Amino acid sequence: MVGAYSAHVSWPLQTLKLDDQLAFAKVRIARDACGLKYRLGYDIGTRKVSSVKVSSASGGCEAPLMVAGGTVTGTDGAPRSLGSEPPLYTVKLAGGDSKTIGLAGLTW
Repeated sequence: MVGAYSAHVSWPLQTLKLDDQLAFAKVRIARDACGLKYRLGYDIGTRKVSSVKVSSASGGCEAPLMVAGGTVTGTDGAPRSLGSEPPLYTVKLAGGDSKTIGLAGLTW
């Protein structure tokens, strides 16, 4: 199984204790109930993605946003990264809230 995993990804395999898996599952369930939606903002003149609008249908939650390259503005805190994977940013949303995250340097 580890060999098949390593054939498809370049970041390290992590294992979690059962307590950590339960905590992770609770966060995932809350995030799924939040009803997250992502919408790209595209600048036709420069032919580049200029922003991502993240919105929550109901309930507050933290939305993950993974961006490979470019400059990101308007997120909550520093990105997390594991191995060679792209950085993972967190966008905190209240119920029914939305935030626009600025992006620069991403070509479509």
